[in-house]
Amino acid sequence: QNPMLILYIFTPPLIFDSAINIDHHTFMHSISQSLILSIFGVILNGLIISFSMNLYIEPTWSLYTCLTFGSILASTDTTTISTLFKDLGASKHLSVIIDGEALLNDGIAYVFFLIFQQAIQYEYDNIYIYIGDIILEILYKTIGGVIVGNIFGKICIYISSECWNENILVISISITGCWGCFFI
Repeated sequence: QNPMLILYIFTPPLIFDSAINIDHHTFMHSISQSLILSIFGVILNGLIISFSMNLYIEPTWSLYTCLTFGSILASTDTTTISTLFKDLGASKHLSVIIDGEALLNDGIAYVFFLIFQQAIQYEYDNIYIYIGDIILEILYKTIGGVIVGNIFGKICIYISSECWNENILVISISITGCWGCFFI
């Protein structure tokens, strides 16, 4: 009966699939463009959804409840655009920017969701939240996520390279690394 169960089941493999299938060399050259698109896209989309929800649909919700709802819907799905680019023969660089934006905005939307969900709990407990605390939490989760993800990735790649001919073991390492990294 955990409402987060679907999120916990589907988010790790979606992010893992995007990360494993992206051209890493091209992605590292275009990461600044993907970050700009994803950060501002998620923030803008989330704010529009949140304030529209508060103004037009559910005015009784608190600010943090609306922001949590907005963060859930803020992440865009670029699958159709990526497929269209491949069909039209668009440049690989443009496709990687869009794929990188999709990868990053899933993570950014999830970080905002966790922060606003925690803010709702603080609101119910009458604990004041300061903007500096929110910024520190965002930095902690994003920078920490990159560090932990790199460590897990390197460990999984090393272990998989040592047992490359054992397919079931390599798949098990990938699945364990995917969910293990997500939950840490």
